[in-house]
Amino acid sequence: MKLGIPTMIMTRKGFTGIITNNFAGLGFSNEAPVVKEWPWDLFTAEGDLSVIEDEIEIVTDGLTQWEPEIKETGIYPPDMVTITGKDYQEAYSRLNYTFLQYQWGDGLPLNPPTAKTVDWILAGTDLEPTSTIGYYGKFFPRGGILTVHSLAVALALAGGRPEYLPVLIAYAEAMQEPDFAHESMNTTTCSTWPACIVNGPVARQIRLSSGYGCFGPDPLYPANGSIGRAMRIAQQNIGGALPATGSMAIFGHNRHTNTVFAEDEEGLPSNWPTLAEERGFSRGTNTVLVAAVAGINNINTYGKGTPPLVGGFNLQNLLYTYQGYMAIPSTNNTEASYYTGEIKGKDSGILVVPRYVAKAFSEGGWSKQDVKVWLYKNARVIDLPNVAEWAQEQAEKGTLDVFGESWYPLPLYTDPDDVLIAVAGGEQSGHNAYLQHGTSWSINQIKEIRLPANWDELIQQAETDLGPRQL
Repeated sequence: MKLGIPTMIMTRKGFTGIITNNFAGLGFSNEAPVVKEWPWDLFTAEGDLSVIEDEIEIVTDGLTQWEPEIKETGIYPPDMVTITGKDYQEAYSRLNYTFLQYQWGDGLPLNPPTAKTVDWILAGTDLEPTSTIGYYGKFFPRGGILTVHSLAVALALAGGRPEYLPVLIAYAEAMQEPDFAHESMNTTTCSTWPACIVNGPVARQIRLSSGYGCFGPDPLYPANGSIGRAMRIAQQNIGGALPATGSMAIFGHNRHTNTVFAEDEEGLPSNWPTLAEERGFSRGTNTVLVAAVAGINNINTYGKGTPPLVGGFNLQNLLYTYQGYMAIPSTNNTEASYYTGEIKGKDSGILVVPRYVAKAFSEGGWSKQDVKVWLYKNARVIDLPNVAEWAQEQAEKGTLDVFGESWYPLPLYTDPDDVLIAVAGGEQSGHNAYLQHGTSWSINQIKEIRLPANWDELIQQAETDLGPRQL
């Protein structure tokens, strides 16, 4: 597709917004020539094409007569918006109303991203404000340019601080990796979001929770919500992931703040490496691991105390509990992945266990790798329609040995190393969590966090502003 070649778009009713967003993401004018919204069933195998014949002039005019009003291409920085009021409160209210009118807000109160505030946020990086971030340098589907400055604006809107910016930048870099497929995650009908797990001392320094309530709000650990919300604002305002126009997520749950938390490294047994160490980083390296998830399931581990016990648990019963909780919500993506042959290193969610559960496994002789191998071999999906018959067909075709073993029951993983286990949560051990994998095409990514030269000064200022950190 090139500028100057007559082009038009035939789109299904209800998809005009997402189509124009994608058109803009390819570098075309945002006034993409959507000539007609056709009935949705036109695009099915049984669709009645006669409606096109009846209105063929619309199609031919779109290909021969339509011209865009905007003729030039390029990157144009937006003008500053000035909002006034008789006093600060009125100006603040008008700011929030204006942001909602232009679809720049998320429905919650926003902090004014003034030039002074954004410059303050930019003190959190040594990168130039105009530097583009990541492989694409833009967020899809809209294709808005992803710069350090635009992320700083999003963080200012979310009430963030400069010491959060290095984590947010690494978060965005991970999402920019092609195998993460953020363009699909942002636009799919699945209600998926990017979960971010932080390793390294930076988590404690910026007050990022790994303990009680780490998926939710905590005034002692404000970084979790601010960083996650800033990413969502960036996905929306830069990437165009707005409901029904850029994102077709049916429900969109957990999208106000995504999910950002730290791994409880202090609670890890000696033979349980961090997520970062499993991917080749040394202990103490600051990293973010980002994975697409679509739900959070609580796993009740009370009542698993029948002998033999280790740390109050029957470990074998506990593993079977994990297996059951992981298999049921994973069916939607697992089934799709295997039917389409998309099986390269796919995620199947994140199992999050509290420190005393990890300790019990370790005392019972189970390394983290042992648990991952067990789940790889045993966490399988059995009761899917026609899967047994389909597996038999693959066996007869000689295509059933992709894993060197049977495809039925369907495994959730292609390799033990694909199993993601994080240690986090409070010091109680009655509950675990399973973050269901979001999209069958997204593969988790990890990036190192780059701290600025003035890092110590930023942390010291945070101590002044927020008070001493809770140890």
